[in-house]
Amino acid sequence: MSKRLNKEIILLAFSTSSKRLSVALTKGEKVVKEINQSAGLLHSQKLLPAIATILSSLCLSIEDIEAFAIDIGPGSFTGLRIGLATLKGLVFGRKKKVIAVSSLEVLARKTAEHFLSFSLPSCSLFPIIDAKQEKVYTAIYTAKKKENKIVLKRETGYQVLNIRELLRRIKKRKQVVFTGDGIERYQDIILSEKKEIRFAEHRFWFPYASVISEIALKKLKRGEVEDIERLSPMYLIPSPFA
Repeated sequence: MSKRLNKEIILLAFSTSSKRLSVALTKGEKVVKEINQSAGLLHSQKLLPAIATILSSLCLSIEDIEAFAIDIGPGSFTGLRIGLATLKGLVFGRKKKVIAVSSLEVLARKTAEHFLSFSLPSCSLFPIIDAKQEKVYTAIYTAKKKENKIVLKRETGYQVLNIRELLRRIKKRKQVVFTGDGIERYQDIILSEKKEIRFAEHRFWFPYASVISEIALKKLKRGEVEDIERLSPMYLIPSPFA
C-alpha cells in the first residue's frame, strides 16, 4: 500500500450524471486534485483513466482511499449506471465507506456559493436538469448567508416537472436564480414567463466532484453512509402527466 498523505480522511468523488465528467480527490476539507472534462456519452471510457491519473499523480492506490462519494442523480440514465457500476467495482471486496449525493444539491450548493459571495444576500435557487420534452428534474432551494457561511435549505422533494408548471409555482418569488443544463434548452421559455431571473454561468451547470466531496464529508460526519449492494440511481423517471 502506498504512503498515506496524512491522518485526514482521503475521499475520492466523481460525477457521471451529465455530459461532463468530474473526478476529485480530497484530503479532509482540502481539494488535492480535480479533473473536469467533457465526456459526452463516453464516461465508460474516460472515468477509470481519470481516476488513475489522479491516483498516480499523488502516488496513491485505491487501497489508500477511505471513502467514495458519487452523485446519484437525477441526470443521464446511462451516465448514472456507468458511475454506480464503476463505484461498485472499485469497492468490491474492500471495506470502504460510500456516500451518495443528489446531483441537484451539488448544482445548488456550487451556485449558491457564487451568488451569495458576490451579489446576493439571499435567493430562491432552482437547479434544473433537462429531462427532455419541456420537463426538468428539479427541487426548490433557499440560500442565505449566516455568519459568513452558506445556509442551503431544500424546500421540496426531488421531482420532475414541466418547465411551465415550475414557472407557475414560483411566479411570486423574488431573487430567483436558475442553474443547470436545463437553462440551455429552456431559457427562452423561462424569460417569456418571468423577467426578473438570474441565470448561473455555463460553468455552474454541471456537478463538480469537489462539491460532491464537500457535501459527502458532512454526511459522513453524521454517519449517513450507503449500503453499496442496495444503492441505486435516482432516476426520477418523467411522468407523462407532469
